[in-house]
Amino acid sequence: MNRGRPFTIYLAVLPLGAFLLLHSGSKTEGFISHPHVFSSEEPSVRGNETFQKTFKLEKEYVLEKKAGTVNQLIVDKEGYLWIRDWDEGKIEKYDQNGKLVSAIGSAGQGPGRFLLLAGFAVDEERSQVFAIDLQQHRVNLFAEDGRFLNSWIVARPGYMPQAIVLDSKRGFYYLGGSLPLKKFVSEGALHVHKYKMGTNQYLGSFLETDRSIHEKNLFNYLVVSSLDIDSLGHVYCTLAPVYKVFKINTQRRVIHSFVGRHRFYKAPPLYQSGLKPQEIKKLRETWTQTDRVVIVGGMAILSLEMHEPFPYGLEVFDLNGNVLRTDLLTNGRLVGKDHEGNLYFALVKNGRYVIAKYRLTLGGIGQLLRKGTN
Repeated sequence: MNRGRPFTIYLAVLPLGAFLLLHSGSKTEGFISHPHVFSSEEPSVRGNETFQKTFKLEKEYVLEKKAGTVNQLIVDKEGYLWIRDWDEGKIEKYDQNGKLVSAIGSAGQGPGRFLLLAGFAVDEERSQVFAIDLQQHRVNLFAEDGRFLNSWIVARPGYMPQAIVLDSKRGFYYLGGSLPLKKFVSEGALHVHKYKMGTNQYLGSFLETDRSIHEKNLFNYLVVSSLDIDSLGHVYCTLAPVYKVFKINTQRRVIHSFVGRHRFYKAPPLYQSGLKPQEIKKLRETWTQTDRVVIVGGMAILSLEMHEPFPYGLEVFDLNGNVLRTDLLTNGRLVGKDHEGNLYFALVKNGRYVIAKYRLTLGGIGQLLRKGTN
């Protein structure tokens, strides 16, 4: 979000306030020693012993980037890194040396511009980029070369898009965001919504609000923090205040939840009604938030935004919800993946933007992922 935009205005609207609270706590600071390509002996994105046993560093380098944030990353088949920058309101494309190739969009109001760039997705088959604006309720469509192609309002009352994932193989895309079942989200909502690519026809919604949101009055934090999809078309969703990964079979309308057991996880407290903004902010610093789920091959990697002893925690599940490895800790934020199943972590220190490429080496799974089975 640009510095000139008034923060207090957004808090008056629940989905906007929740999304801003989610992003205002994101940590990107970490240790950096050199401004160029790093060797594996001196990684700046690092973790505890369990992290080191689970992941192997493939490459670490610095982006040609001077300002903004790295909130999401997509690596295409040609190896280009697409970055979503929440602060600057644009999508940037970098080569494998970290050199900026092009940028899409800009901060501002109207088609092709962003007030709150909440998510994006790259359709490589059609050479197109989808980008969603939370505040404008809008989906923007660009060509990969940056040309603006189209824009449309998400025609669902009270619904603001917060995440997007494509199922290009089957011709669908999914948006994440709270759609009230009645007048207010607190009366119940659905959070994952299916659309037809090309026509943008609305095809239905899935995933009701988790019970824990009602029990602890966590509506200030009710945000779809990530969406991903596997090779069979199952959609995976995380809600920021809920310590679960939701796996959605959209054909059968069956939902299965994965529950983690990270020993550093801290559950949110009960939020009393009428809390002041400063009280809400202080409470937020006491508990763990679900940041992102990434599907690679036969694995689901869950990232948790923590406070200590590291800023982020990780867990590895199989796609049936079994925990394969837990208690991972790292100073880098999990931001994306590539077609070979490598995971990418980001952090910023002293103005340098580091991206670290890691390979999952848990048992024999690493070889499976290198084949690009997802």
